[in-house]
Amino acid sequence: MAVVEVEAAVLREKNIQLKLQIESMLNLVAENEQLKNLLKYKRESQLTLLPAKVINKGLTSNLSTITIDVGSNQGVGLYSSVLTPNGVIGKTVAVGKYSSIVQVISDVNFRLSVQVLPSGARGILRWVYGDLCEIREVQKSSETFQEKFRKAQEKFRKAQEKFRKSLEKFRKAQKKFRKSSGKEVQNFCSEVHLKNFHHGRRSSHLEKNHDLPAQMGVWRQL
Repeated sequence: MAVVEVEAAVLREKNIQLKLQIESMLNLVAENEQLKNLLKYKRESQLTLLPAKVINKGLTSNLSTITIDVGSNQGVGLYSSVLTPNGVIGKTVAVGKYSSIVQVISDVNFRLSVQVLPSGARGILRWVYGDLCEIREVQKSSETFQEKFRKAQEKFRKAQEKFRKSLEKFRKAQKKFRKSSGKEVQNFCSEVHLKNFHHGRRSSHLEKNHDLPAQMGVWRQL
């Protein structure tokens, strides 16, 4: 009985070790995917990016922050944006030589100046709850996407109307050209017919004149 209990304890220990190994491998796989995504993002992005790792997470009553392992010695400045391939996660609010404190986007006091595309309007972004954020203080003078689309649609209609008028002018000119071409062809055919007619009359007159000496010769012989 004691042997069975020992074997069961050994199996439980091995089971725990295997679970830990599996969990470690899954974490490594997830970390590898994250690193691949970051590397791809760095290659495709036109921004100057600096890789960083979260080394601490701080939660206070008035500020939600994380600490990253890069600072002023690596070129980090105050109020620098902190990004992931999925978007902005915060901005630096305190910078040391080798680490920086980042105010995360989910903090109630977080504010970020953003630009709305394609209108180009600027506003202030703030977190509401969950994955929802809102943009306030949008410039009223900025054109919205619907306004730009309406203007583009109006330009297209004007261009379409201009093309229709040009096409109508072209058709009228084409019709006029056909009429004038038809008259010229008729005149040309009439002239050709008259020339042929006069040429035929001249030919018949010459043939009669050619026959006259022959007849005279016959009469002389007679």
